[in-house]
Amino acid sequence: MEGLPSDLQSSLASFEKTLSSLEESLTPFFNESLKDQLSHLSPIDAAKLNIVMAYAINTLFYMYLKTQGTDTSDHPVIKELDRVKVYINKVKGLSERQKLKLNSDAASRFIKHALSGNEAQDEEDKENQPKTPAKAESSKASGSATTGKKKKKKSSADNEEETPKKEEGATKKKAQCEKKHDKGKDNDSTKKRKKPSS
Repeated sequence: MEGLPSDLQSSLASFEKTLSSLEESLTPFFNESLKDQLSHLSPIDAAKLNIVMAYAINTLFYMYLKTQGTDTSDHPVIKELDRVKVYINKVKGLSERQKLKLNSDAASRFIKHALSGNEAQDEEDKENQPKTPAKAESSKASGSATTGKKKKKKSSADNEEETPKKEEGATKKKAQCEKKHDKGKDNDSTKKRKKPSS
């Protein structure tokens, strides 16, 4: 390196440092066979690995040809690099579609859960709801028909105990509705603040 200009010497030293770092990073990769490595990957990741290797090998060969002074304008390695680039774009498209699919699945689960509501809370609300006169009449009729006994009237103390429970259930229901309404407002306001990125 002594006979080289100083700027070339610094570039060469930087290249050697980067090459050493690359060798250290690739050491775990070379400790296991390609077949073993591919067996641990998902199909899309295995395709990415194969494409990266093909691109790296062809790029290194292209660089070798350039260092030897070979004219590469009509060389087959250029066509091979272009072919690999097409596959890189195909895998990128598949990866993006897979991300979109995952996001749509998550969104559909979220919507389904939000629409179904909390089943435990729904059951509690049903229990706390006062019966309508029609339901009360039908339950009295079915109760007296099945047991043959008259139901005794509830005392005023029993009614006083039920009233707070009913009010508590109504308060919970109202709080839930307000919470959902507030969330809807928050989502609408954040949508209005965001500007379309086109």
